[in-house]
Amino acid sequence: RNYQLNNRNLPRFSPYLTLGVGIAFFTPKALYGSEWIKLQPLRLEGQGFTEYPEREPYRTQTITFPMGVGLRYEVNSALYVRGEIMHRLTQTDYLDDVSNGDWVDPNLFYKYLSVADADLASKLYNRSKKVNPPRNTRPRGNEKNNDVFWSAQLRIGFVLNRKRG
Repeated sequence: RNYQLNNRNLPRFSPYLTLGVGIAFFTPKALYGSEWIKLQPLRLEGQGFTEYPEREPYRTQTITFPMGVGLRYEVNSALYVRGEIMHRLTQTDYLDDVSNGDWVDPNLFYKYLSVADADLASKLYNRSKKVNPPRNTRPRGNEKNNDVFWSAQLRIGFVLNRKRG
C-alpha cells in the first residue's frame, strides 16, 4: 500500500470500540389476523387504570446507551469494509409492550376503552394462550429489567479526497 494519513501508513485492519447515548422511537405492535395492531393505546397492562395505580402509561421513545465493537478493513486507498456489533441498553421495559409479571382483569378494558378497543385488548393482552400447551401460569414480564436490543452491521464505504497511489 502506498497511501498515508498524517505521514503514517494506514493499517489494513482497525479494531474499535464504540460507546454513546441515543434516542430510540418505538411502536409495539401485534399481528392480529392480517393486520398489525398498535398495542400502547390498548393499555394491555392496565396503564392508567384506577385498579393499577402504579402502572403509568409509557412513552414510545427512550434514551439508549449503545456500546459495541467493530473492525474496519482498508481494501485499498478508496474502499473500506466495516463490521460492527452493537448492544443497546434502554431506559424502558416496553419495547415489546410487556413489563409486569401478571395479567390484568380483561373486564377492565370495557371500563376504560371503547368497545372496539376493549374487544381487541381482551384478545391481545394474553397471547401466551396461543402456545401449545398454554403458558398463562408463567409470568408475563419482569418489571425489574429494562429492555435491551442488539444489532449487527456490515458497511462498505468509499473514501473521498484521499491521495491514490
